[in-house]
Amino acid sequence: MTEKSEFNGSVAIITGASRGIGAAIARAFSENGANLVLGYLNESEEQKTTAASINNAIWIQGNTSDIETSKKLCNAAIERWGRIDIVVANAGISHFGKLIKMSDEDFDNIIKINQYGVFYLLKECGRIMKKSRHGSIVTISSSAASKTPKMMAVYAATKAFIEALTRGLALELGEYGVRVNSVAPGVTDTEMNRVMLSTSRKMVEDGISVKRIATPEEIAHAVLFLCSNKSSFINGHILKVDGGSTQGL
Repeated sequence: MTEKSEFNGSVAIITGASRGIGAAIARAFSENGANLVLGYLNESEEQKTTAASINNAIWIQGNTSDIETSKKLCNAAIERWGRIDIVVANAGISHFGKLIKMSDEDFDNIIKINQYGVFYLLKECGRIMKKSRHGSIVTISSSAASKTPKMMAVYAATKAFIEALTRGLALELGEYGVRVNSVAPGVTDTEMNRVMLSTSRKMVEDGISVKRIATPEEIAHAVLFLCSNKSSFINGHILKVDGGSTQGL
């Protein structure tokens, strides 16, 4: 952290913060002096390791598909620090498989987490930030939203929903001083992707112009940029961080 960091003392809510991209985002804000309210789903060694590396954070356990989880995250920030400056809607799950063979249970689960979860968080935090006339919201989409990979139709659809929601909320809150943008990562070296990468890493990298996959820290840098004053005139934007991916349709 540097003394001149603009995030020093700011209050940020981040979901899905126990591992992967969410953990990298949480660490980046922590290193820049932010106060954090971090959402996670399950107790795990990954969550404990991430918690040990982050300062000044409140951890809230819960499923984002339940609106009460979003309310708890918002309430924790307000009760402790009196405001919300930054919201990062990161929590989400993936699904790989043929649409025609997808079970109703798997479909319901990904819709509840990837769509309802983001909707609830933006709704609850957006109300508060509108009143304070200040803040930045960043959703985490995916390059799959615009380039649908084979066997990932429903996952891609949920991410397209997130991008539409982002643009719509940006139009609603812009006049109140709240910006809403999205980061759309390409394939990233996270726990969620490691099984897939263990068998097809070379093929994936060949489909990216820079011939490698992203690190979680590179996605975190993009999020910090969209929350910073350097992006003060950027609103309703989907920032692709995919290394120039050429895969998909």
